[in-house]
Amino acid sequence: MKLPIIVIEGEGDISIYRTAHDAEIHLEPIDIIDNIYEIFDSDGKVLRQRVAKRSVKYFFGRRTVDVDGVYLDDSDESNPERLKKLLQKFLKGSRKLDAVNANLENLDLASLIENILRYTGYTR
Repeated sequence: MKLPIIVIEGEGDISIYRTAHDAEIHLEPIDIIDNIYEIFDSDGKVLRQRVAKRSVKYFFGRRTVDVDGVYLDDSDESNPERLKKLLQKFLKGSRKLDAVNANLENLDLASLIENILRYTGYTR
């Protein structure tokens, strides 16, 4: 899995995570169950999403509770063209990138991701 992780909700909102673990912490299990995300690595590999129970310690380890956790795994599916189209759509809707918008169709996936990273303020 090539970082960063790109999470697309519906066909609009995009979130970028440094690691799969960061995404797993922030994504809601109910949203994974409802299948509202498309999740990719930065090569366009589609990541498998699943929800499973995990034990979480509370109160300084005195109490352990089982909660639903989100897990992302590699898959054999790759769809860089889909990711490219979703990133282009997002960038076309952004007002800060008007100069880039004229050339979106000509940008490769890596360049689109770099523009998204700059737009979101993501720093490696």
